[in-house]
Amino acid sequence: MSVTLHPTDVLTFQRPFNEVITQRLILTNRNAEPIAFKVKTSAPLKYLVRPNKGRAEPGESLEISIFLQPMRTEPPPDYICPDKFLIQSTFITADREKLSLTDIWNAPVMSMIHEIHGQKLRVTLAVDPCFARSEGTSSPGLRPGSFGAHFGRNQSDG
Repeated sequence: MSVTLHPTDVLTFQRPFNEVITQRLILTNRNAEPIAFKVKTSAPLKYLVRPNKGRAEPGESLEISIFLQPMRTEPPPDYICPDKFLIQSTFITADREKLSLTDIWNAPVMSMIHEIHGQKLRVTLAVDPCFARSEGTSSPGLRPGSFGAHFGRNQSDG
């Protein structure tokens, strides 16, 4: 299966993190058949993804918006974000053509597990050079997940 993503392996969000930050992901279907796709994240309360699932025709490129929800506190410049995204895709074959996207993804997993293609993206939180100079380095002992966020929405249904 040939589905390309841009960016290819890392989603980078720029400061300030006290407001919603949007990153764009471009998904391109390089196959001769239409595909269904679904976006999952390891941190569903921190991100809103639109569309979080969809259909791409042969040769079509789609823009997916990923919204990082506001954080209560800014992470330190050396913070390593543990968040990841998984973009899954599968062919929409003739026998699935009349199914809804939900039905395609809710099909018995064991029968189609070999037909699902997955691509992972890491998340980085970019350091603003001005922030790094004015704030210095972080306190020792901080670990991923130690920064709370104020979230009010769920990322997706899948």
